[in-house]
Amino acid sequence: MRRPFTGAAAAMLLSVGLAQAEAPRTIIVMDGSGSMWGQIDGRTKLDIARETVAKVLGTLPADQELGLLAYGHRSKGDCRDIELMVAPARGTAAEISERVATMRFLGKTPLSEAVRQAAEALRYGEEAATVVLITDGLETCKADPCALGRELEAAGLNFTTHVIGFGLTKAEGAQVACLAENTGGRYIEASNANALRDALATTVAAPAPPPAPKPVAPTATLSAPDSAPAGSVLAVGFTAPTGPFDYIHLLNAKGERVAEAAVGNANPVSLRLPFDVGKYELAYSSHAAGIIARRPLTVTEAAVMLNAPDSAPAGSLIEIGWTGPAAQHDYIKLLDAKGERVAEAAIGGDNPVRLRLPFTPGGFTLVYSFNNAETIFSRPIRLTEAKVTLTAPDRAQVGAEVVVAWEGPAAAYDNIQLVRQSDGERITYEYVKDQPLTFRMPDEPGGHEFLYVFGDTEVIARRPITVVLEKVDAAPAVPPGRAEAASASTSGDGSSLTARDLVPITLQADMGTMGFNVVWSATPVPGQNLPPEAWAMDEGTADPVETDFFPGQYDVVGDAGDNVFARRITVVAGGRNHFIIPHSRARSPAGEDAPRADDGLVTLRLAGGPESGAVRWFAAPVGGQDALAVASGDAVTGPWETRIEPGLWLITGTPAGGGAIAHMVLEPFSASPSPLDLTVHAPAHATRKTPEIDGLDSACDAPQPCLHRDAATGLSLLLPSGWGMEAALVMETAAGVAARHPSTVFLPLRPDRNETMIALNTRQWDAMLGPCEDIAIGRLCRTEPMSDADRQAYRILAATLDVAGPTSRASGTRAVTGGTAPAGMVKAIGGIEVRGPDGLDPVDILAPQLSVTE
Repeated sequence: MRRPFTGAAAAMLLSVGLAQAEAPRTIIVMDGSGSMWGQIDGRTKLDIARETVAKVLGTLPADQELGLLAYGHRSKGDCRDIELMVAPARGTAAEISERVATMRFLGKTPLSEAVRQAAEALRYGEEAATVVLITDGLETCKADPCALGRELEAAGLNFTTHVIGFGLTKAEGAQVACLAENTGGRYIEASNANALRDALATTVAAPAPPPAPKPVAPTATLSAPDSAPAGSVLAVGFTAPTGPFDYIHLLNAKGERVAEAAVGNANPVSLRLPFDVGKYELAYSSHAAGIIARRPLTVTEAAVMLNAPDSAPAGSLIEIGWTGPAAQHDYIKLLDAKGERVAEAAIGGDNPVRLRLPFTPGGFTLVYSFNNAETIFSRPIRLTEAKVTLTAPDRAQVGAEVVVAWEGPAAAYDNIQLVRQSDGERITYEYVKDQPLTFRMPDEPGGHEFLYVFGDTEVIARRPITVVLEKVDAAPAVPPGRAEAASASTSGDGSSLTARDLVPITLQADMGTMGFNVVWSATPVPGQNLPPEAWAMDEGTADPVETDFFPGQYDVVGDAGDNVFARRITVVAGGRNHFIIPHSRARSPAGEDAPRADDGLVTLRLAGGPESGAVRWFAAPVGGQDALAVASGDAVTGPWETRIEPGLWLITGTPAGGGAIAHMVLEPFSASPSPLDLTVHAPAHATRKTPEIDGLDSACDAPQPCLHRDAATGLSLLLPSGWGMEAALVMETAAGVAARHPSTVFLPLRPDRNETMIALNTRQWDAMLGPCEDIAIGRLCRTEPMSDADRQAYRILAATLDVAGPTSRASGTRAVTGGTAPAGMVKAIGGIEVRGPDGLDPVDILAPQLSVTE
């Protein structure tokens, strides 16, 4: 690189007549872009430039060879608007001044191409030449000024570019200074008219610097095998004077880059090979000098295989063994007859992987997808018909409990829903984790239907049931194959039942770590086809009791002296039939003074503020403790007492008459031998709009979580303190089908954000980012790792996210859409199922701000 031009006396050229050594042939490249209309010291930059060019050129020797090239002066938005207005020749100073005075300033800034054309007009490869660029902006036409400088310096005989940054900031000037520095020229910052005059005089009248010796190009070596299997990770060693932005590239036969690895501290570097076999070339690319080392490489065939059954029942979970490259984004996918993906499983550390099949019989194709883009192996698989049944009574009384036995895929998110036949509205639902399931019938008689919903998307079985007002004898659900045993007798005395009809059951007292000896007894509920005799034990035991009962309902009592355990149970043939019998305060002789089991729980008494009236209470664990949420059910006047695990809890309360949350607290509780009394005061904050925070629509900067409801989508939640959320939206498919639930993203308000994010119903989620879980309104995903505070924010969102329809301002009533789950629903909080109490609307608990009344 030549030494940059210097000369402190150059600024005095205007007064001494510029009697220096002969200046080289020069072209002034003039910025004609629209930004020249900007002002400096109250004058437009274009007026300053016109005046300064005229003054400086008027002082130059008449025989100096000068030319003028302009860009952006004829049309808007055109990167090709470059014109050599005055060819370099002697005696052109006056013409150049006149042409500059007539320029229009309105276009873009293709400064790199303009300098290239000026150099070519000066025949820079044959004789000494200088280009003086006057610009008030940066390159806007997708070119690299730094690379151009290196190219011109390498090809020029004695070529120099000077750059005058007219009104540029220091940061902007640094981006174009390399054009001058790479050719041995100068970058001069001109912030006003005088500075522009001095800079122009210095550069236009400067003598040509002596030619400098060409720099010696750096060298490098590459070490790697001569061949490697397709898709594998190749270790490439190197020796080189490494610099920033150096890369090792893999080039195909056409010289196109197909893979690369940045050169850093690691040596060797790891390079993932493509899956196309053939001849390739490894190349070390220096940011300063281009490619400085090459090495041939042959990519060979690689073994890829999928081991899976030839057929499997639709909806089943299959295991697939695999052999392949195991790249970061490799997947096993299931394609339908149209080639569309219907299921997939990421290839990671597990082999075999597990894939849940869709519930559609027919021919499908399993494929190994390399980098989630290229199919490198495929094999057919046939999905056969699968058996799905729902067993339930034909009729049930309003408000009664009905037991439903099921047979089906039991996939993630499979659930059984109870819907109203007249309009299909869902009344309640249960996930199919347990066998059998118990449903409480609605208080409204009429035709209803149980639905088995595969993956919470597809109905694959139906069972009608009629809800009536009159009393219906209880009849347990019987799995397929046992119906004949249940219907063999109708005498009510169990005379037709035999020993083969008995099913094993387990009874266990809910007494924590205490060791009470319990004497158990059970009495059949009247009105069933069961023997009327009661069952009882002769002596007590602290261990669970195993025995055999006929299918049906029984009232069970466990007598432990001062403590009594009692519950009605339903025994079902083929069911799990393991029953935890709770402590009965009402039936215990010690009553309120009965000793509590030493179970490590906290007794908590909650009360609202003054004049709060009756309140419905709800407490959700958000501190990571393995605990269930609890609720008061009906509204409570005065203190409400409950038992909870130690840890951090979110407690909300809403008035019995509806309306917004009246009480809320986020509180950690420690184990205590005496009850803890807590007065929960009304929250005094709500979310605020945040147009000033990039990408966020609302934020919570209060010390407690903020109430928030999105009017457009009905999304409601408690937004954690120190968090914001993007605008909620309802996604649509290409065919215009709206998603079932809204989507949004939650971000911490910290300036760095540390790549922490919580996403609700994202269209796609990379499992490498972190886990997802099912909540009441879809899927909630989070990035990992997370701090304890961020994980607490995640649990608050999981516990409170819900959807309701828009509120009518005219009537003040709530129009509920399909997103709001009714009473008796199961909610997932922190991965734990939480059953809402009967008669309690979860909207009033999780989003009471939606409970609008007249």
